Amino acid sequence: MSVDIENLDDLKALLKASKLNINDVEDLQRLLSAINANYNPDAARVKVAKRIGVVVPCVALVMAAGVSCFVVWGGGLSEKSPWALASLAVMWGVAGVVTILCTIFSSLTLMVRKPAAEARPAARPGPLASAFNDRATNVMLPENR
Repeated sequence: MSVDIENLDDLKALLKASKLNINDVEDLQRLLSAINANYNPDAARVKVAKRIGVVVPCVALVMAAGVSCFVVWGGGLSEKSPWALASLAVMWGVAGVVTILCTIFSSLTLMVRKPAAEARPAARPGPLASAFNDRATNVMLPENR
């Protein structure tokens, strides 16, 4: 989810909508530090690639197997139903193509990485950096003394 925070009113609306209880600046600083520390875009990309590479081929193969059972048990592979073998071939061919494409996509996604300089900016201007996008907000908080 990407949210543009332009001013304090936008930030207050976001915190109110997400039902977070922020009473002072220190609570907000701790929240933003925890979000920035826990979010790793590279880990999220790897997680999505793994899920796509496993779940989509599994679903395609299970659906092909289930429909194959209905085709074989329902009409059988006899001379009465000459299109049964052709439908099985097309169905398993599509499942195979989907499996290969998902495997290639997930492998490419795992191999392609951003350079370290672009993955995370080295320095952020101000302590109130937005956790929802890569640019800093226009708000500067006073330092704790």
